[in-house]
Amino acid sequence: SQEEQIDKITELLLTIAEEIGSMKSLQHVHKGIHKHEEA
Repeated sequence: SQEEQIDKITELLLTIAEEIGSMKSLQHVHKGIHKHEEA
């Protein structure tokens, strides 16, 4: 049904959002480490 499709898409979008969120925090940590090395 259409509702099932919407649920699947919503789940997928949430998963992608989580992936992006963790990637951004990893980049943030990486930048922090890099700054620490320069100092």
